[in-house]
Amino acid sequence: MSKKERKDLKAGKAPLPKLLLLRGHSGSGKTTLATWYEENHGYKSFAADDYFYRNGEYEFNPNELPKAHEDCIFKTKLALEQGHNVVVHNTFSCKWEMDPYFQMSNRAKISVWKLVSEYPPDKQIHPQVIQNQKQKYETYSSECKVTFNKDNGEVLFY
Repeated sequence: MSKKERKDLKAGKAPLPKLLLLRGHSGSGKTTLATWYEENHGYKSFAADDYFYRNGEYEFNPNELPKAHEDCIFKTKLALEQGHNVVVHNTFSCKWEMDPYFQMSNRAKISVWKLVSEYPPDKQIHPQVIQNQKQKYETYSSECKVTFNKDNGEVLFY
């Protein structure tokens, strides 16, 4: 806990919840790490992909992608307002895709992590999809690069 957080607690102010933005190409382990944070640290976990699950089946429709992102933003904002820590795991290839979340900075302490996968994806992803995402990727100056060891739950920063 930081000095400011301790001071706020003494003054009767609740600490700001945490908002963790996980970014990386498809299959890099964003969902795996988000699930780990949800199960082990009580974070609420949201992704635009959640919108496309119907009755347990993933049914992607590119025409509904704007709605999927709006839904993810709405759920994140609501959870933060309720005082929950939140992890959002989207590709976030372009910096502007994170802007709606940065606008929540008065509601949360924000961290941005870029997942650098050391594992083959658990799902079938066409290599061209990953290549296109990597080409489009814009670096965010304050992001931390991390890997996640799904066997022992260790997050490695570099």
